[in-house]
Amino acid sequence: MATYQIRFFKRLLSSDGHPFCCLQDRLEVRNADTPECAVARAERRYERLKNVSQWDRWADVVEVSEVVRRSPARRRIGGRAG
Repeated sequence: MATYQIRFFKRLLSSDGHPFCCLQDRLEVRNADTPECAVARAERRYERLKNVSQWDRWADVVEVSEVVRRSPARRRIGGRAG
């Protein structure tokens, strides 16, 4: 199982008419089997947080990425090896 970061964006137009995406929120989903599972869980959580029945009323785009956590390197301090 993996941890995923889900980002919700809203497509907007700048004052000069150029489109851009504005980050609305970022959620972390732990212990998800697949990226699709993580997105589905994040969408439901996002709806609860924003108190809306459909997440896409606040956001247009969802991006997902796997969070890779590095375990700290183990070092032996003091003593003798052997």
